[in-house]
Amino acid sequence: MSKDNRIQPFGSGEQAASPSDTETPAAGPPPPAQPPEAAGQGEQDAPRTNRASHSYGGEGQGRGEEGEGQKKDPIKILRLGVDGLVLSYEGEISPDLDYDLMERKNLAQSPFKDEQARAQWPVKGHIFEVSHRGQKPFAYILEDKAFRICLASSGSKSVPLAYVKISSELLAHKGPEAAADELAGIVAEFGEAGVYPMPSRVDLCVDFQTDVDIEGFTRHAWVTRAGAIDSYSRQGNFTGWTIGKGGPISARLYNKSLEIAQKSGKTFFIDLWKRAGMDPDRPVWRLELQFMREVLNELGIRSFEGLMRELGGLWGYATQTWLRLAVEQREDSNRARWATHLMWEQLAAILWRIDDVPLVRKFSPARVPAADKLYRLYMSILTSFIASDTDRKGIDEEDKAKGYADGAGMFHRRAEAFHVARCEDKLGIRFEDWIELEIAIKRRRFNTLINVPSLAKDSATPEEVDRDAIDYSKASRGE
Repeated sequence: MSKDNRIQPFGSGEQAASPSDTETPAAGPPPPAQPPEAAGQGEQDAPRTNRASHSYGGEGQGRGEEGEGQKKDPIKILRLGVDGLVLSYEGEISPDLDYDLMERKNLAQSPFKDEQARAQWPVKGHIFEVSHRGQKPFAYILEDKAFRICLASSGSKSVPLAYVKISSELLAHKGPEAAADELAGIVAEFGEAGVYPMPSRVDLCVDFQTDVDIEGFTRHAWVTRAGAIDSYSRQGNFTGWTIGKGGPISARLYNKSLEIAQKSGKTFFIDLWKRAGMDPDRPVWRLELQFMREVLNELGIRSFEGLMRELGGLWGYATQTWLRLAVEQREDSNRARWATHLMWEQLAAILWRIDDVPLVRKFSPARVPAADKLYRLYMSILTSFIASDTDRKGIDEEDKAKGYADGAGMFHRRAEAFHVARCEDKLGIRFEDWIELEIAIKRRRFNTLINVPSLAKDSATPEEVDRDAIDYSKASRGE
């Protein structure tokens, strides 16, 4: 299937996006999808186009606040992407697998760590953590860094077999089509599933750099169907805008560089931006549009392949009909007549093609903590130990004078002695067994290794797995 999208926006005409008054209209569902030949017709307050390449980063002419003069507002687009994707699969789980998953869920609910550590499900190169809970109406949740899979129990009525969220990191590494292919192979292991998944949510994003003062926009500049328009800041820094939060369509325009540094830590995006010529001295902004299943259905998108074909139509509908950034003109109360901001014209004019080359490094579905964070945490704890006051138990001036090497050795010995005594006096377990349990729990959480090797054998029966569980439990308790 060609990735070059040729359909036109689903709708146009700013009169649909804003009535003639200055108040923001109440949120409402979008109109039904129009045929490609009908899209783009109707009265408009400014010419629109969807022909620009996604790599377009040129300059254009904008209008001043009073409609006089011209100003260049260049933007450089660094990347297009599907940043979020939720797919659902019709079908029914195998009764045997339903039984096995219930056993894993029960293990996850156990008060004993050795049993919690066994709540894993290996399949197709993934080691999923099985959650101790479900998510209504789904009975089971399996998760790693690639997928969050909600599965229905056998006999569930009017419930899909699987409801799966694909992670943004996997999408960035492999792209949506390769990720969906991988997911299809996994879902097929759980029972008879439909061949074609249905999209339940999709997030489209454009990352770009600009000289435009995004913080300088006012709420009135956003001409939209949505009722909620919010601006945000973090630690005194403006972070961005959210329009239509919680609705069937929502938009976010935010400082992605700041979000990565302060919150998500998704530095893999920087590798993709560098390929497109990112200016390291300027922040990268993201315009992200989220479409829920309700909207996708109304626009006639009911299959994954249909979604891939019509990404450009979704983008055009959202940026040309549902939402527009205008140049505020206070002398004119009819916001439908306000000129579209040049930055928005350039964003709305993107021809949507996912021709970005995915990241080349191998993707691991394990949710391991970043090594640099572990190293920083260790050094923070160690230096706090060495620098502790002399009246702190077990620390004296001679200990401090020995410096880093002796301090690290002393820290290790005293930490071990503390836990040996704790295991004997409070937990009733040997220190070595406690260490093994803690590692096993983290293997499950991080999706790194299978704690009971027979879980990886396709031929293992429920009885064999139960015997392994008993043996593992006894060994962990020193029996």
